[in-house]
Amino acid sequence: MLTCPPILKAGDHIAIIAPASRIEKSYIDAAEKVFKSWELNVITGKHLFDSHFKFAGKDPDRLSDIQAMLNSSDVKAIICARGGYGFNRVMDQIDYTAFNASPKWIIGFSDITAWHCQLSNLGFQSIHAIMPSYFEKKKVDIGLESLRNTLFGRAQDIVVSAHMENRFGSVNGIITGGNLALLCSMIGTNSDINTNGKILFLEDVGETLYNIDRMMIHLKRAGKLDHLLACIIGKFTESKETPEEFGNDEISIIKEHFKSYEYPLCFDFPAGHIPNSFALPFGRNVKLQISSELVQLNIPGDGHSQGSS
Repeated sequence: MLTCPPILKAGDHIAIIAPASRIEKSYIDAAEKVFKSWELNVITGKHLFDSHFKFAGKDPDRLSDIQAMLNSSDVKAIICARGGYGFNRVMDQIDYTAFNASPKWIIGFSDITAWHCQLSNLGFQSIHAIMPSYFEKKKVDIGLESLRNTLFGRAQDIVVSAHMENRFGSVNGIITGGNLALLCSMIGTNSDINTNGKILFLEDVGETLYNIDRMMIHLKRAGKLDHLLACIIGKFTESKETPEEFGNDEISIIKEHFKSYEYPLCFDFPAGHIPNSFALPFGRNVKLQISSELVQLNIPGDGHSQGSS
């Protein structure tokens, strides 16, 4: 059973750390204002504003902040300041002894997908949601409210318009996944996730079209698409063409690799590298309904005693 960390309440502490790329202070200032408006106390990592080339400090220092917040009995949730690149450089050195005894929410997306994968294999739920690097952007209210609802244990009914390429159906199951590139990079490691019988969510940013095709082939060849309950395709933003045109857009590329499967399929779901990205509690049992008119994702507020991993 996937363990659900305790939901937050007013007065709890949330920690902000930067386990990957460096972050500017203005983003953290904005995040602190948001969390304080939610009546949460904010703790920041000792090395949050460090800089070492593209990274938020050297590997041992980023690891030190991760470990300190995992070990702290005061901290009830840890949100990553941003993604970028760098978490996988330290992920195998993390000690989960204190976390296993007293789990807490880990929040982030993009490069933080690697952490979600690791936590899933350890048996814990985690939250795929916007990070402080997005808090100052316009039209972020839906994303923030979705994160707040998830942290405070409130049920969410996400209803969006149907995409013309959707494949209809209704399923109940555990949602998992994240960034396509990071999921591919986990294959063959001890952080590789089991997708059998799951609802798989995929998103990405800034990839060339041919590389999206290559990564989808990788997932398929690794068997990650064979036994899904359903697949939710989130936003693929800022995709790039090369001088030699690939010949298909993101939707067409992805659709092609699901032709041999019959399970429900949803395109253009509002989650990923966008400000108003809905929070998804990975490892939780959800209900997905896809019809000709709409897509509805029902996420229960109580994440305890969910299905097996």
